[in-house]
Parts: sequence; structure tokens; C-alpha cells
Amino acid sequence: WGQALGRDYTLFALTDGIVKFERYGRNRQKVSVYPVEAAR
Repeated sequence: WGQALGRDYTLFALTDGIVKFERYGRNRQKVSVYPVEAAR
């Protein structure tokens, strides 16, 4: 997962990496943080 939700609904990464907003299903989206090593 790699992210958390702040009290004001701000998303922030817990680890260094690349943030990707990915669509799944028709109307849903998920946010993932991929480590830098895995992205290369």
C-alpha cells in the first residue's frame, strides 16, 4: 500500500517511491506507491 490518509483527507506517502493513480472497475481508482527499486 504505502500511503496514509490525513485528518483532512490528504493522501501522503509513507515510503519513498513513485505514486500511481490506477483505475479499477468502472468508477473506482486506487493510489499506490511503488518503491524506486521496483520501478526501474
